[in-house]
Amino acid sequence: MGIVIFLVVIALVGGLVWWASAMNAKRVRELEEFAKSVGFAFEKGPFTPGGGPFVGAGTFEVFNQGYNRKITNVLHGRVDDAEVQIFDYQYDWSVGGRTGGVIGGVLLSAGTGNYGSRNRTTYMFTAAVFTAGGGTSFPTLQLYPEGFFSKIGSVFGGQDINFPEFPEFSKRFVLKSTDEMTVRAMFDQPTAGFFEAHQGVTVNAGGQYLVFYRANKRVKTADTRQFLDTAVYAYRTLAAAAARVRR
Repeated sequence: MGIVIFLVVIALVGGLVWWASAMNAKRVRELEEFAKSVGFAFEKGPFTPGGGPFVGAGTFEVFNQGYNRKITNVLHGRVDDAEVQIFDYQYDWSVGGRTGGVIGGVLLSAGTGNYGSRNRTTYMFTAAVFTAGGGTSFPTLQLYPEGFFSKIGSVFGGQDINFPEFPEFSKRFVLKSTDEMTVRAMFDQPTAGFFEAHQGVTVNAGGQYLVFYRANKRVKTADTRQFLDTAVYAYRTLAAAAARVRR
């Protein structure tokens, strides 16, 4: 009886491994086909954040948290004056160990290396990273959905920038920056209105780089077009706002 149960467990595990491999291969195939349809190049990976073409990603804390960090399924091309990379990102986070993570855009604790698997969780999401050209430059800012962990995070790195004239925006999002005056000037009605219409998104920006994603959400291949369009609109909105303020 024990041998039968053992064989059943082995068969179930093998089936799950096969299914996961098949689903991953399907995702790779569909994303590569989408990349070709929009004139983007595609690379399966895996790659490491901050290395080679991912220097931009490596400048943001979200790509330096936890351990076992990797980038896969990279689509890259150009939009307006910017290079854009869309990719799947994942990292491991352990509770009770030395590693940490970000929830709701807030850094809880940080670490490097693999410190074991105690209460380990793997987080995955799809990100778009823009590297601007043409003199476009962003103030350092972080925007993410309001929530329990974001309230805790308000004691780290400054206070939430609120707008009495945009109560819905301020209710839905936390906005922080090392240059509050510039960011306040950037967030007029069109800018705040865009994010009010796209709740749940996170944006990190600074210098020539801008990152757009939804925390812990990997985009379905069928929704890649919509994700790209929304990310591009966010980039254009904030780039135009930054240019307007600099004039």
